[in-house]
Parts: sequence; C-alpha cells; structure tokens
Amino acid sequence: MTEHPLKPHWTFSYQNYDNWEYVDIVHVYTVEQFWMAVDDTRPQYIPTPSTFMQVVGSLERRRFVKPVNTVRSFSFHRGDITMKWEDPNNNGSFMADIPNITATQIDHIWEVLLLQAIGGIEYGDTLRALRVADKGKGKGNNCSVCIRIEAWCKHADRGVQETLNKVLRDQGIDVAFTWKLFE
Repeated sequence: MTEHPLKPHWTFSYQNYDNWEYVDIVHVYTVEQFWMAVDDTRPQYIPTPSTFMQVVGSLERRRFVKPVNTVRSFSFHRGDITMKWEDPNNNGSFMADIPNITATQIDHIWEVLLLQAIGGIEYGDTLRALRVADKGKGKGNNCSVCIRIEAWCKHADRGVQETLNKVLRDQGIDVAFTWKLFE
C-alpha cells in the first residue's frame, strides 16, 4: 500500500490541569496514520472534544472520571513547533470562545479544522497549531459548556480568519475568531 506523506508531520497533544506542559499522544507522518489516530472504531484513538469534555446531548455535562478530569485542552500541531507562546514560529492565535455548544457541533468543527490543517490548502504555511480548550464552569449538573478554539499562526492572516469564521457559521454559530498576539 502506498502511503501519503504529510508535509510537515503533525502531533496530537493534550494539556492537563496539573501544569501547563503538553504531553504528546501520537505523531502522524502520513494521511493513513492520521486516519488511524482519529478512527473511533479502533481500540486506541484520539478522543473527540465532546468525549474529553464529557458533553452529552445538547448542554448536559456528566462528571469527569479520572484521568479524564485532568484534561485542559487538546492540540494538533505541526511537528516542527512546540506548543509554547515563546516558540518564535508562533506569533499569535485566532481565538473564539463558544458558549452553549452541542457535542455534535464541537466534534464537527474540530474534524473540519483538522482536515483543513492536514490538507494545507486553506491555511498554507501560516497555521502552526489547532487547540480546543474546555472553558466550562461549575460542577455536576450545574456545569456550563463552553469551549475555546484557537488557531496558532505564524502571522495574522485575514484569509485564515475568514476560513475559520466560515467553519463556525456553517454550524450556525454566531461567534467570530479574533486575533491575539503572543507576548
């Protein structure tokens, strides 16, 4: 079977609440490795954002169970960068905080962004990383569901911002990505 290399390779990582360090989960060097990593029919796969945030149905949230309760965020980043603002390859990020989002919306948006990232067409060399972070508040049945989606970039690019905003609009979400310079 012929494999289809990704240039550059990409890495899935997570960040927990105990510290700010990212832990690499898997490196993907080919399209086939990417699909193996996200294929939820396989015993070991990268969970969807709704799974790691334990979002059920619309806005209901179950209590986390260890070790899931320590996950702050997931990221998908180019293999040639580190997930640190201090990395000179990361100049800033387009960010969108999305309250009251459903599990279906979270997972669909994440999937579209991942596919756009590995395709490289929409973002070219500008995109450095994607990150989805749990920004919900509260405990038990009184939890709110809110996520932050970040697209870490080499520089602010209006085309990238418009593409990101279109992904949200296609899901009926009236929130726009804004630029934040890493300082």
